[in-house]
Amino acid sequence: MENTEERERATMLLTWPVDTVWRITSPYGERVHPVTGIRTFHSGIDIGCPEGTPIFAPCPGICMDIWNDEKHGGGLSMRWRGYLVRDGKEHEVRFGFAHLLKVDDAVVNKRSQWRKAGTLLAYSGGVPGTPGAGRSTGAHLHMTLYIDGNRVDPCDVSNWNVVLRGGK
Repeated sequence: MENTEERERATMLLTWPVDTVWRITSPYGERVHPVTGIRTFHSGIDIGCPEGTPIFAPCPGICMDIWNDEKHGGGLSMRWRGYLVRDGKEHEVRFGFAHLLKVDDAVVNKRSQWRKAGTLLAYSGGVPGTPGAGRSTGAHLHMTLYIDGNRVDPCDVSNWNVVLRGGK
């Protein structure tokens, strides 16, 4: 594991959570929900990808929560030990992933352990009727992004820098 001084000096870009560029099947914002048919606000993006696609950490951090519920299926949330730098200001960053077929055993067994960017976190799901699907019409990854506690469109931060801070 890198030391605190190296983490404090490091600067990197956020990476995409899947290693192939899949199509965004449902963008952030208002939409008609494909399962309920009700117009609602979609608080993240849906990335269409085959069931079992590996999901990787877009930047370093720790897993905050792992769940499985009727609406979101399997999911996990991550808090990054870094801040997005925008307009000369630092912002706290958190990600959430939903419709997961399986969370990697290393993440489940050592939830609060530091994860490097690119570390395997989970596998995508979303196929209706399978474990972790939740309310879904097909295989995909749902990704949410919080900056300073507010949800934002994950596509809006693709060119921001992440400045890592020391500590756990």
